[in-house]
Amino acid sequence: MKMIKCKACGADIASNAKSCPNCGAKNKKPIYKRVWFWALIFIIIIIAVSAVGGDDTPKATTESDKDNNVKAEIEYTAYSVDEMKEITKGKKCD
Repeated sequence: MKMIKCKACGADIASNAKSCPNCGAKNKKPIYKRVWFWALIFIIIIIAVSAVGGDDTPKATTESDKDNNVKAEIEYTAYSVDEMKEITKGKKCD
């Protein structure tokens, strides 16, 4: 059996002992040797990687790209020639 030193009093105790027989101090595993610690680290890494992955949708970078995106979103209605004359009556066309 492996013996270790008690962190509180320095007495030799078994590595798997729950407490020191000399002073009664608890013998805890270091945090990096616990399963839940590594599970937490794994989850944090997964979240970080997914956050850094970024957005795959292209963004409009120029004014003409923005205009094209806006035009694509507009719903066009078909008018006859007579309806267009009535709509534009008295308006100047550029």
